[in-house]
Amino acid sequence: MSAGGASRKAAAGRPGLGRPRDADRHGAVLAATRELLRESGYSRLTIDGVAERGAVSRTLIYRWWSTKAELVQEALFPFDSGRATPDSGSFAADLRILVEHKVDSFSRPEMVRGLPGLHADLVADAELRRKTEREFTAPSLARWLEVFARAVARGEIDRRVDPRLAFQACTGLVMRLTQGRAQRRGELVDYVVALLLHGLGATAAGGGVADLQNARRTAPSAGRGGADR
Repeated sequence: MSAGGASRKAAAGRPGLGRPRDADRHGAVLAATRELLRESGYSRLTIDGVAERGAVSRTLIYRWWSTKAELVQEALFPFDSGRATPDSGSFAADLRILVEHKVDSFSRPEMVRGLPGLHADLVADAELRRKTEREFTAPSLARWLEVFARAVARGEIDRRVDPRLAFQACTGLVMRLTQGRAQRRGELVDYVVALLLHGLGATAAGGGVADLQNARRTAPSAGRGGADR
């Protein structure tokens, strides 16, 4: 599902005060926000600019989002919504797909330009941070929990491995690496997967570092046809 499609679905299903959000105008605002983030970054983005680009009123935006940070949060994070949990039968292959999802999400130009400023606001706003974790982080984490549970059942990783820590480590690493110099998608995914497999101590039963090349062959690539970029 595309970011725009996920946003429109969320708009239609999310309860709120007053009249329901109009899906077309809601999508236009989020699309305008992403465009302006790509062009100018977080610090230069303004509600007035979004209203003009999205052909809506400033009042309408503030009716739906109380702050710029809340608007940008919703514009950036629905990218990962609606993904199926990978189940290839191999922990290494499934982990690679999960990492590809992360890389594709965090390497989008609007994410690269918008996330640093948004992150600072999330640190300062506990309520918005909890909303991010509840509405956007939790569905992604659930897929990691499922993949790790299967790997434990198959004997590929130790049951003492904490998938939440692995999820957080992957998120932080991908976030940092995509903010630096441009790297080819496949090389970045390889690097992160190798680090995670090594750190998790995956066994030779199908999840070890030695299986990294096999994981590349067997895992269907996520997003954009899997092309390196």
